[in-house]
Amino acid sequence: MTNNTPTTNIYQLIDPRTGDVFYIGQAVNPAKRLEQHINDARPNDKRQRIADMLADGVEPVLQVVEVVARKDADKAERRRIKELDGLTNKNHNGKKRKRNRRKKPKTAHLVPAVRAYHAKERKSREVPEIAQASWKKIKPMLDKSNAVSTHELSEWAEVT
Repeated sequence: MTNNTPTTNIYQLIDPRTGDVFYIGQAVNPAKRLEQHINDARPNDKRQRIADMLADGVEPVLQVVEVVARKDADKAERRRIKELDGLTNKNHNGKKRKRNRRKKPKTAHLVPAVRAYHAKERKSREVPEIAQASWKKIKPMLDKSNAVSTHELSEWAEVT
């Protein structure tokens, strides 16, 4: 590689408790990428393993194992993934997952109602307007907001 060829780092995440490699990835800035892994909130095997480490007071170790030309990064990552078993990589071929092209249900119309509910809830735990509202309309909103307990929901169901 010449000095002006853009490069990418192929790295592995290591569990310092066991020394096991649990993830292979690529990054131009490994330090920033490690921070992203630690702060990732998506539920998956890699995130759960990192959460367990953090609960034990340790962070994963990011070890750069290879520096390659950017154009060769996907191939190098796939090769490394194939060499190891038991990784938490979602796709064991190094390729990005295809996006689901299905349209997500539109929920923006619920935002004003949810905000109004939370504003009333903060003012008083007794919300007579909620009890008088149509149970079929309000129950799905409450289920999605997780704002009240199941016990409170059953009490409101009895009122309406």
